[in-house]
Amino acid sequence: MFSGGFGNPLYFFATNTSNVTQAEMWTEITGFAEAVVNFTDNFVSPRDQADKPEFPFRTVSTQKSDHVYIQVEECEFLIGIALSKIQNAAAEYAVFLPAIQNVLTGAYKMFRLFFGEFSCFRKKNQQKFKERLEYFFGRYLPLLKLHRMPLLDYLNGAAFLPLNGPTYLNVVSLSSELVEEFPIIQKVLILYQDKVLYYSISRRDLPSLFRYLTQSLLPMSIGDELDYQSRSTHGRFLRGPSDITLDTPLVGDDALPTVHIYNYNEEEDNEELVKYQMMVYRSLNATVCMFTTHEVTRRLMRNIDGYLGSELSKVASQIGDW
Repeated sequence: MFSGGFGNPLYFFATNTSNVTQAEMWTEITGFAEAVVNFTDNFVSPRDQADKPEFPFRTVSTQKSDHVYIQVEECEFLIGIALSKIQNAAAEYAVFLPAIQNVLTGAYKMFRLFFGEFSCFRKKNQQKFKERLEYFFGRYLPLLKLHRMPLLDYLNGAAFLPLNGPTYLNVVSLSSELVEEFPIIQKVLILYQDKVLYYSISRRDLPSLFRYLTQSLLPMSIGDELDYQSRSTHGRFLRGPSDITLDTPLVGDDALPTVHIYNYNEEEDNEELVKYQMMVYRSLNATVCMFTTHEVTRRLMRNIDGYLGSELSKVASQIGDW
């Protein structure tokens, strides 16, 4: 359930019930959610308000169901879920509400990663906003197998690979030299297999990016990677143009993916959400994600390929031998 705040429209509602009862559930659940948040707000002290978490939340258990709600974007939007106790018992699934809260938070952050904040999207085109919610969450939610979800997903975390001092310094040096060689690169994330080695992105964005890379992009590219490595030990870009030898613009199917991640604003001393282009380069078992707000050309990608093709494979081999 994704609501635009109290008294505002409901933008997305997912249920496994028939259309006949869906409208009734729609009204019942959203009304209950707003009542819960309004009622519990009366018991929140000024100190609690000052120390409120990134996403204020409410958890409620009734005789028939468990409810979890989070408020996002200055409490302008309400995201919630209701879990049937009967169905949970039949599936032998024990509900831990704080974990479900993290799942809701992760779902929102995953949408924000690719499409930006709800409020900005809604202001541009409310109908398209509703359609995008349907498109994204209609596909994303069925993938959430709560009873089989990895612990890291419940905790909204990322797995790190412990390295010895010299090896870690080589990873940091690779990142520093890459940015120095190509100043257009503003942020970097480096992984080995499905573990984080180094990152310069905001910690707020790391779990969402980590999950996208390790559970979606990298598994999808394994088949192509095995075929590619049988012919070459050189690295390659996982997204974007298949042919970087040309000099045509990166448009259409050749366009790079974009993500919305936080950037520190020194003047205002806070973090703001910024749209970046993302280049993902992989050699052996190592992956480098590069983020930039500037124009990216095939020539730039050729130069990065020439640099990382040798340097990244050296680091990957060293880690593999460690």
